[in-house]
Amino acid sequence: MADEAVGLNTRGALLDQLMAASWPAATVEAHGGWAFRHTAGVTRRANSVLISGEVPDIDEAIAAAEDFYRRRGASSTFMASDASCPPEVVVGLESAGYVAQSPTWILAADADEIDLASPQPSSNWVAEVAQAASDSWFDCYWAVESGRHQPTAIEVYRNQLLKPDAPARFVTVTRSGQPVAVGQVVVVGGWGCVQCLATSTTARHQGAGRAVLNELVAQAAELGARGLFAAVMVDNDASLALCTGVGLRRSHQYRYYLGPLG
Repeated sequence: MADEAVGLNTRGALLDQLMAASWPAATVEAHGGWAFRHTAGVTRRANSVLISGEVPDIDEAIAAAEDFYRRRGASSTFMASDASCPPEVVVGLESAGYVAQSPTWILAADADEIDLASPQPSSNWVAEVAQAASDSWFDCYWAVESGRHQPTAIEVYRNQLLKPDAPARFVTVTRSGQPVAVGQVVVVGGWGCVQCLATSTTARHQGAGRAVLNELVAQAAELGARGLFAAVMVDNDASLALCTGVGLRRSHQYRYYLGPLG
């Protein structure tokens, strides 16, 4: 599951860490090379153990994570990346009854590998850029995203997840003055993490998503990013095509391991 290039495992492990910083969990507790993350149960990325590196005792670390989440009234979830997670940890999780779900690609490219040359649509998209999520940006994003969450999640997104401790840009693409597509890029550790791409149902397959991504790439460059990366679920063909269309390449995969009550 590695990229075509040699030696990307180290880079992939770095991207796992930078992705975590781009989506800031409310509570993070270090346990050896692992990070226990909790954010009111909103999104798996912010409510899972990022397995990164070794721990002295795998079974003890799993038990400690289970206790961490139990004390918060949550089920334990582990995020295991091909780049960061030692194979023996996966064996330990599976032996403890955890099952892998939601395989996701990390796609990445250096800045000079990004291609913005695709023709723009004739729909006169207008891109607006801000340093924080405006009401119109969030309304467009939430209209696409809200079906996956409880109503209370809206405050967690606005007040925690969308406020990273790193430079960020929020792009809104409008048509006839109406927001139709949005996205965010967070630049941390010299890399731009593209996330929160969302396109209204009425504007899909018309180039709006590409217009957002092009502007996000430009904003990342202005913020000094030397590369760009994004996480896309393996069955999301549209997003994979969008990201590979600008030159992002498959680096590695991660999965979430959930127990019987996960």
